[in-house]
Amino acid sequence: MTAIEVRGLGVKYRQGQPGAVTALEGVTLSVQSGEFVSVLGRAGSGKTTLLQCLGLVLRPTSGLVVLDGTGSGSSSATATCSRA
Repeated sequence: MTAIEVRGLGVKYRQGQPGAVTALEGVTLSVQSGEFVSVLGRAGSGKTTLLQCLGLVLRPTSGLVVLDGTGSGSSSATATCSRA
């Protein structure tokens, strides 16, 4: 069973303003139940931003995060984002 599914995740800070920053773009991954995953990368590569999206702490500007296959309506269910 898929525990975490991410499709087309994107995060842009200061979108539409001068100096806008793309932290994540087009991230797609799935983590199976019982699977261990590590996130590696250089400083500023978006590791913390990704984890904040997975924890539903940060709302992405695009993409989909599904946790334990749960649909919307639950506090840790589905975060679907498609902001302009």
